[in-house]
Amino acid sequence: MLFQTLDDKGECVGIYHDGELLFDFENFPQDLTRTWGYNSFLEGYRGVDYAELYALGQSLDEVCPDHLKEEWQDLRTQRSSLIRSLAISKVSLQENCLFDVLPPWFLKKYCEAKNQISNYVIESRPKPPNYKHLFSVARMLAEIKEQELSIDTSCLKKHKMTPAIANLLKKVNSCSPYVVYNQFGTITGRLTTRPTTFPILTIKKEHREILKPTNDFFLELDFNGAEIRVLLGLLGLEQPSQDIHQWNLENIFDNELDRPAAKEAFFAWLYGSHSSRLTKYINKLNNNYDKQTLVNDYWDGEYIRTPFARDIKSDQHHALNYLIQSTAADLALEQAVKIRKLLSGRKTKICFIIHDSIVLDFCSEDKELFNEIGLLMGDTRFGKFLVSANIGKNFADLKGAKAFV
Repeated sequence: MLFQTLDDKGECVGIYHDGELLFDFENFPQDLTRTWGYNSFLEGYRGVDYAELYALGQSLDEVCPDHLKEEWQDLRTQRSSLIRSLAISKVSLQENCLFDVLPPWFLKKYCEAKNQISNYVIESRPKPPNYKHLFSVARMLAEIKEQELSIDTSCLKKHKMTPAIANLLKKVNSCSPYVVYNQFGTITGRLTTRPTTFPILTIKKEHREILKPTNDFFLELDFNGAEIRVLLGLLGLEQPSQDIHQWNLENIFDNELDRPAAKEAFFAWLYGSHSSRLTKYINKLNNNYDKQTLVNDYWDGEYIRTPFARDIKSDQHHALNYLIQSTAADLALEQAVKIRKLLSGRKTKICFIIHDSIVLDFCSEDKELFNEIGLLMGDTRFGKFLVSANIGKNFADLKGAKAFV
């Protein structure tokens, strides 16, 4: 039962199935089984396979079988021409559903070709071993991309106009007020954002004040020393309940360094880029943490296979880096998925994710969940991580509220 959604916006409910365009959600077939990508109105459908997840980030163009390439490219060219004509006519695709502005005859031909490509991908490729995780993340990101950000650039007027602020205003005025992530933008699984959408991952900290909550306040949940704690978890070591850098300072470095220097020494050791002045402390770390064991366990000479079943092509020099960064990225996403489930039906929502930090647009009526959310964030497959919680009325002015462990 092949089908395609007619738009990737959740409010644009419509599918192509068996040669027809269908818009009555209540009467959609219940035994739909294969399509290209996820859409939030498919939340209740179980048993659907998504070819985009089988493709692991490859585009329709890249996975199209040879016998369909000519037809697919013709359809892609027609689609681009139609989209250009809409832009010239100043028809916004953000404000309109595709099926309201593109001719039905074209949608049918285009979706039928997508059906054939989707079926080919699912038939010819093994189901990824981490498919369940990828699907959970895809559902969460689909929900995030439908939440319009509250952006107020008037607060920048109090600052002197600089090239950085001018560039920020240009970006904000030319992009959509939505965070649309690319789930496959990096080999490690770290998220990137789609072009023309809000650049949440690159906006400077001093400019974050333009972001306001649509509910009552932002709640930022942040792992303490995520990559270090992932290392401990992979080695089967206990997670300290205190700040991890302070713990290393006291227990590994015998209080011979201050916290910034202890942090510098650890990452220099972890990723192999240390100076001679740190040699003494590198040796102390080698005596306490056996990072070579991890390389031996997770790198086969060509690929890293992470605990999240992500395969990353790597040489030996980058193997540990990829293992730690990828595992930390997937762990943050795994915890975010748990929080999303807890918040189902609530006004509080995940607003965006920045690496290992999860930011909620928090509604005060959900305040009884505050502690539960913080504890859930830190309750990981690698033990209980220390989590800091910061709150504020804009994204630049967040104050420490509590630590969870």
